[in-house]
Amino acid sequence: MKFKSKIVILISTLLFVLHIISSTIVHWKKYDFIRPSLPLICKSNMILFSATVQHLMECSKICFTQHSCLVSLFKPDSHECIGCQEFRIWYVETAPTIKHAIRPQKRVVSDCKEILDEYPEAESGFYEIKLWSSNKTLIVNCDMETDGGGWTIFHRRFDGSVDFYRNFTEYENGFGNTGEELWLGLKYIQELADQSHTELRIDMTNYQNVTGYETFLAFRLTDGIMFRLSIGLRNASVNVGDGLSYSNNAPFTTFDRDLDNGDSRNCAVDRHGGWWYKTCTVVNLNGLYAQPGSICEVAGAESGLCAHQHGGLEGGRNVILRRSSMMLRRK
Repeated sequence: MKFKSKIVILISTLLFVLHIISSTIVHWKKYDFIRPSLPLICKSNMILFSATVQHLMECSKICFTQHSCLVSLFKPDSHECIGCQEFRIWYVETAPTIKHAIRPQKRVVSDCKEILDEYPEAESGFYEIKLWSSNKTLIVNCDMETDGGGWTIFHRRFDGSVDFYRNFTEYENGFGNTGEELWLGLKYIQELADQSHTELRIDMTNYQNVTGYETFLAFRLTDGIMFRLSIGLRNASVNVGDGLSYSNNAPFTTFDRDLDNGDSRNCAVDRHGGWWYKTCTVVNLNGLYAQPGSICEVAGAESGLCAHQHGGLEGGRNVILRRSSMMLRRK
């Protein structure tokens, strides 16, 4: 009888331990992005308007200033502009879709850094996270390789497929596709950076394949929905002079929400983007995606300065970027 009692106690103990372990497993999903092979289309019941325009800039302006579009589609061959009230994202879950790690008393995976801490073998890709304060679930692009990994990408441009001349609501909530060009959203960037001491990294490449990067300590967006840029010391750089520090402490300005220091002009209009403008900026990563040597046709803008550029990269203000990314990581 004593032997049977010991067996029962042992089994009960093992079951209890297994219950504790299973209740503290951290789950996350990893996704692959599928770029559609067919052209993007807008369903007929989602079309807000259709018009004939001369170029992409005119199409986006009509869409976002005169209609409540989520995306504008421009057909260069026919000059047709379509305003759509939905956009689609294609995902397919990889196999296995669930990774497991044991961490007592915590179930929420809140950013890419936490995924890497729990699973050091994690690869770069698309992961599902839940933000630490709002509990909002997002699919984010994680860089698990650069400078030790654990970076959450919130800005990414490389081919001009996404128009970044957007209104404030879109910049606040985010736009683009996780696997392509994107802006994650000011409110999500703010929450990610508020979780702990956070660093910022900016990477860029121009059309001559000159690459560079810079990092900043103590990155935050402060002052509520002003989303005021706050950066600390410039920690490291390669081939890049400091340009972002000029925008430090500036609120975020868009064409429909002018918070810059300019007396008579809106820098978001002059620089054709949304950014932490003062009067106006040295860095314009959300500006017009342009080709080398092109001049921005925006009233009041200096030659080239409304384009996608970083004035600190080798070549200075007249060098237009081919690629750029911005990402953050908790220290």
